[in-house]
Amino acid sequence: MSLIKAKGIVLKEILVGESDKIIVLLTKELGKISVGAKGARKSKSKFLAGTQLFTYAEYIIDYKIGKYYIKEINIIKNFNFKTYDEICYSSYFVEMIDKVTFESIKSEESLYLLITTFNIILKNILDIKQICAIFRFKLMQISGYQPNITNCSFCQKEILDYNNLKFFIEGIVCSKCNSNIKQKSIIVNYTVMYAISYILCNDIKDIFKFKLDELNIKIFYDASELFLENLELSFKTDKFLNTSS
Repeated sequence: MSLIKAKGIVLKEILVGESDKIIVLLTKELGKISVGAKGARKSKSKFLAGTQLFTYAEYIIDYKIGKYYIKEINIIKNFNFKTYDEICYSSYFVEMIDKVTFESIKSEESLYLLITTFNIILKNILDIKQICAIFRFKLMQISGYQPNITNCSFCQKEILDYNNLKFFIEGIVCSKCNSNIKQKSIIVNYTVMYAISYILCNDIKDIFKFKLDELNIKIFYDASELFLENLELSFKTDKFLNTSS
């Protein structure tokens, strides 16, 4: 028997049989893994609380014949989101992480981003849409996608004039070239471009240390949604975001 200790957060619950579960964990030590939890749905199960969505815990895992099974759980934190917005966006964040993360690939940075984001949500100090935009841009960067924000995506010249800029799936376009864009794009300003730059240039622990006004949050959020199209993925939870906030 080979037991493994791994700290991780529950991204997904899959019901099996009458009382079992398979949970998808994003862990520091093993990356994303699927783990069996026997009897986890029983009301008196020792695994009941530690196998629920948004739970962060240290898991003692048995690995045999190519599969993981939970032996023990020591809960570090249950992220108990209460409002509709908190639940919708947090569900969206874990689905995004699940879709962009490969099994058994080290994902420590993504895990840290998710935990940091969840803690910021519970502090209730930033608009949820600003949090979402920050999360999107940082996760995209971690996943290998980074928008071009210093030079025009068409003429390649350095951006010096921040008037009449447009943002599209590849990044920024200067005022002289923005009429050349055939794809979907939005007009952005210096404040939003600075916010994107700040996120890309700073560590995860610092990316939530600014606050935008309502107008710039909308532009910022729309830009993050547009840039996310690089992934060419659809998210089931995305439809709930349109009914929140």
